[in-house]
Amino acid sequence: MARSRIGGSSGLLSGKVGDVIYSITRNADGSYRQQLGINPESRFNPNTDAQARARMTMGLIERAMFTYVDFMGTGFEGVDLGTNSVSRFSELNYNAIKYEIEEYWNMEDWPDWSYEFPRKRETSPKDGCFIISRGSLQWEGFIFCQPATASRRYFSVETTSLREGLTLRQFLGLNDLRIGMQFVGIFYCQGTTPSKSFIAWIMFYTDPNVRANDVLTSSNWRNYIRVNSNVPLNAYYVEQTSQLILRCEALDDYNILRTGCTGRRVRIREKNRYLYNNCDMVYNVFPSPQEAWGWKTLWDVKKSWLEM
Repeated sequence: MARSRIGGSSGLLSGKVGDVIYSITRNADGSYRQQLGINPESRFNPNTDAQARARMTMGLIERAMFTYVDFMGTGFEGVDLGTNSVSRFSELNYNAIKYEIEEYWNMEDWPDWSYEFPRKRETSPKDGCFIISRGSLQWEGFIFCQPATASRRYFSVETTSLREGLTLRQFLGLNDLRIGMQFVGIFYCQGTTPSKSFIAWIMFYTDPNVRANDVLTSSNWRNYIRVNSNVPLNAYYVEQTSQLILRCEALDDYNILRTGCTGRRVRIREKNRYLYNNCDMVYNVFPSPQEAWGWKTLWDVKKSWLEM
């Protein structure tokens, strides 16, 4: 059984779950990171296709856990925060990645990639349609995660355009949100070099005891809506369209070439437990994933994992 040796919501694991071995290593800067391996008892012939598929799956999971460390410890309704949530993140994404690899392994190339599969010994963060949360919230709001591209040098969270003069309650309701609900836009930021890639997140929420019947304006909206992010934001509220715009324009400062997959996670606390929506990262912009991920071919990736 795996156990946490580092506390907090992003606790990392050590130990064994099934055929997967979790260990904790230090980066050059002294920080910790999750490392995964395959139980030696399950290894037989390291040159087989089955072993290469298993190693390729674990290679991507290890990079996902390193990249999404801010989200692994939360997001799974009914699962305790911290260690159990990290295990759930690993389990769900492991099964999804394993299925795709096994489904397409014998094809000449994948027709539609869901992940930026790493070559063997690649250690940089990787993009992909990873599972971020699972829960019972049926959220269908029109809140957009606008991507950054070579020509659009910003990425943003933007609520849908509405009519003027809305109260906070009306603004939230028309965006399929409630008082006390938290929205997080998640962006995979592709760095100017692979090692500079990282996850950016932009969050907004309201306090449970806020005055919901007050009309929002461009000058008072910060009294009602809280904003947080791990990147600098230009945040403003457009009165004419009752639209909240949270924009990051510091791409050059953060060595961001473009954004890749995006995700929209919603959370609310009810009766001493957190409820979540189902959030998967999705790739929905040009260039295509294959182009953004360097036009790797299936054979190129497979070959690296079949080597000793």
